[in-house]
Amino acid sequence: MTILVWLNNFIAENQALIVTVGLPSLTILIGLFGTYLLHKSKSDELRLTGRIKLADLRSKNFDELKQQVTIMISSLAYLAYYMEHEKENHKESEMIKALNRSLNAAEEVMLRIRSNKRLVDDFWDAVSNCTDQAINSRGTEDEAPIIRVRTVCHQIIDFEWEQVEAELKGLR
Repeated sequence: MTILVWLNNFIAENQALIVTVGLPSLTILIGLFGTYLLHKSKSDELRLTGRIKLADLRSKNFDELKQQVTIMISSLAYLAYYMEHEKENHKESEMIKALNRSLNAAEEVMLRIRSNKRLVDDFWDAVSNCTDQAINSRGTEDEAPIIRVRTVCHQIIDFEWEQVEAELKGLR
């Protein structure tokens, strides 16, 4: 006797038992499968929502980084101008305020950077070189320190944007 013939005979002889046990078992299996699908979709939704919020936060952080870079560069330019042209006309407290604004703006930029160590070191070297030249007021028309700060800031912004783009591409 083959298996199919035996199975057919078993089903024919025990039809009431199979319906009594099989129908609730099938209902339980379908319920479990539905619960699994619901859990999986909810889990995927939460994961995607979290990634969207993170990408939104990164994008917002990037916009604020650009704004802080602008504030920092203008503060450094003001400090350099003040130290070279208006130092004699104002008190030392004005110089300290200008320096403080510049360094606070640089620190704000620093707190928003997620870049590699080389860019961070280049950033601090450029900012310290620029503030040193402004404080020492060497009287040169050389704008290389402020240009170096701008160049490093552009590199940082490019690097940060690449990271934001990568995170946004990961959402697809």
